[in-house]
Amino acid sequence: MTQYLIFKSQKNKFIILFITFGLFSFSTHAQKISSEDKIKASYVFNFVRFITWPSQGLNKKKQSVQVCSINQNNRFDKAFKPVIGKKISGQPLMFKKIKDIEHISQCHLLYIDKSEKEQIHSLLPLIKKYRILSISDSHNFCALGGIIGMVKRKGRIRIEINLKEAKSAGFKISSNLLEVATIVNQH
Repeated sequence: MTQYLIFKSQKNKFIILFITFGLFSFSTHAQKISSEDKIKASYVFNFVRFITWPSQGLNKKKQSVQVCSINQNNRFDKAFKPVIGKKISGQPLMFKKIKDIEHISQCHLLYIDKSEKEQIHSLLPLIKKYRILSISDSHNFCALGGIIGMVKRKGRIRIEINLKEAKSAGFKISSNLLEVATIVNQH
């Protein structure tokens, strides 16, 4: 599984190894889930640890972290199943598949599968309105206005972050995560 990870420096190896440990919880759940989907789900799970939500976006004492997904083929749903209920900063992670885009207001994080790329333009205004952390594996997601992209290049998953959109929505992204990502639209 480590073939998908990228190291920009020796310092970042520690950070990526931390993220990699999340992968081990996914290895026990084998329901025809590809290694790539497990890695993407693990990244999403660990992104939550490196991001601070806007004050009105996530009440740390009363809510669970609502991870939502829009995808037709349920790949991501199955890959994410092993971490449902696990806690990050005392909050349980919950997962919800969104079938109707009008229900995304209930989400803290929205994963948009590349199979749903035709919906990105209609989703982004709602994502911005509700200050939802948007993540996708669709090509050029960050350039279109999404916050985190997970793109596959030369057999590896690469992380892209649209820092301008993240800041505009009030998200604070740890410098540790920024160091291992390619920054898109930083102006």
